[in-house]
Amino acid sequence: MSPEQHERAVEIFETTIGIEYSDQVERTPEWDDAVAKAEDTTPATTVTITFPSCIPAQLLDRVTAFATDLRRIPTIDLVDVVEIRTCSSCGCTDDQGCFGGCSWISDDQDLCSACAPAEAAEQSR
Repeated sequence: MSPEQHERAVEIFETTIGIEYSDQVERTPEWDDAVAKAEDTTPATTVTITFPSCIPAQLLDRVTAFATDLRRIPTIDLVDVVEIRTCSSCGCTDDQGCFGGCSWISDDQDLCSACAPAEAAEQSR
C-alpha cells in the first residue's frame, strides 16, 4: 500500500469508526474495510489553468478549447479556468505586484499605479 493510500485508509477508518488510528487497529476487520475502500478510491484530479487578463482573444480561445478537451478525459474531475487580473503595461498581478508596490488605478482598467504615470506621459506625446 502506498503512503497516500495508507493516509486515506486512516482517514476513512477514523471518520467511519470514530476511533483514532493506532498500530493495534491494523489487526481489525474495520481496518481491512478501510484499506479496501482506500484502494478503491482514487483521489479527485483537478486541473487549474490560469491566464492573464490581457491575453489576446485568439490565445484565450485556445485556452478555452484546451480546457474543453481536458474535461473530456474521464480521470480529470474538474477543470478550472481562472483569469488573473494583470497590468496591461508591466504584467504585475495581485499576487506579484511591482517592486516598491502598486495598486489598480480603477476597477475597470487593468493598469497599475506604477505604470499609470508612464502611460499618461506616453499618451501626451
